[in-house]
Amino acid sequence: LPESGPTKTKRARKEIISPRLSAVFDKCKISDRDCVHILTAVLDAISVDPNEYIINRTSIKSAREKFRHHIFKEMKYRFDNLNFKSYVLHWDSKLLPDITGHLKVDRLPVIVTAPNVEQLLGVPKLDSGTGYETSSAIYDTLKEWSLLDKVQAFVFDTTASNTGRLNGACHLLEQKLDRDILYLACRHHVYEIVLQGVFTEVKLATSTGPDILLFKKFRKEWNTIDTNSYSIWSIDENVKDILKEVADETIQFCTNKIKEDLPIDNYKEFLELIIIFLGDIPPRGIRFKAPGAYHLARWMAKALYCLKIFLFRKQFKITQREEKALKRLCCFIIKCYAESWFLTPNGITAPMNDIMF
Repeated sequence: LPESGPTKTKRARKEIISPRLSAVFDKCKISDRDCVHILTAVLDAISVDPNEYIINRTSIKSAREKFRHHIFKEMKYRFDNLNFKSYVLHWDSKLLPDITGHLKVDRLPVIVTAPNVEQLLGVPKLDSGTGYETSSAIYDTLKEWSLLDKVQAFVFDTTASNTGRLNGACHLLEQKLDRDILYLACRHHVYEIVLQGVFTEVKLATSTGPDILLFKKFRKEWNTIDTNSYSIWSIDENVKDILKEVADETIQFCTNKIKEDLPIDNYKEFLELIIIFLGDIPPRGIRFKAPGAYHLARWMAKALYCLKIFLFRKQFKITQREEKALKRLCCFIIKCYAESWFLTPNGITAPMNDIMF
C-alpha cells in the first residue's frame, strides 16, 4: 500500500480587507501586524475558519497601500476637474508623532484654497525646520499636484524660517516658482507679535529661559486658590478709570463672540475671562480652568495667566512691580487687543481694524 503523505493545507483565496475596513484600521492607527491578530480573532469569534481568508502581514500591508493609493487618485482626479486658474497656498509645520509612534517628527501640512475649495495636498516630513527644507518640500508637493503655475499667494506664520529675507521659505519658494507671489502673513501671528512686545515692555517676566517664573508659581499654587473669591476690575480705581468707557461694549462683543463656532477652546476661555474680569457672567456661568502651558512661545497663555492672576491677586502673593505690570497688561488686552485680535482674520475689515488698533 502506498504511504500516505502529509495533508496539504489549502491556500487561502478569499480577500478580507475592504476599502472601508482599511480606512478604519488607518483611522484607529492599527498596525499591519495587529490587523492579523484582530482579524483572526474576529473570524474565530463568529465561527468562521480564518484559514479560508488571506490573513498575513504582507498581504494586509499591500491591500492597505492599494486602497490608499486608490483614494488618493480619486481625490486628485476630482480636484483636477475643478480646473481653477489660481490658488492660495497655506503651510504650517507641526511636531507630530512619527508613524512608529516612538519619536516626534517635523511634519508640514500643505493646503491650497480657492472659493469654496480647501484641499490638503500632503503632509511631508522635514529633516529640519529650515527655510530651505520647507520650500523644497512645498515645491515637490506642488509639482506632484501640477500646481506650480497656479499658486498666486502664500499664507504662512511669521517665524524667521518663513519670513527670512535671504533664507526664508517664502523667498526661496518664490525663487523656485520664478515669479512674484502675494504674501498673506497670518494676521493672528502678526498680532501675537504685538502682544509679545507689550509683554516685554511692561517687564512682567524677568526670566530669560522658556518658562515664566510668575506663571509657574501661579500654576503650582492653583489648588490652594478659592475660585469663588475673586476681585474684578472695578475694585481697582486705576483700572476702572481706564476701562469704564469700553467695559459694556467689550462685554457685549465677548458675549456675542462666544456663541460662534470657535476653533480652539482657549479662545472661549479667553472671552469668558474678560467677561468675568469686567464683572459680568458668561453664558456658561462663572468657572475657571486650571492654568495650562505657560512658556514664552505660547502667546495665549500670557493673556489667560495675566487675567487669572489679576482676578486672584488677593490670594496669590505678587510684588507691587508685578501688580503694576499686570494692570497695564490686562488693560491693554481688554481695551486694545481682544476685539482686534478676534476680528483680524476678516480680510474685508482688516485695513480699518489695523488703523483703529
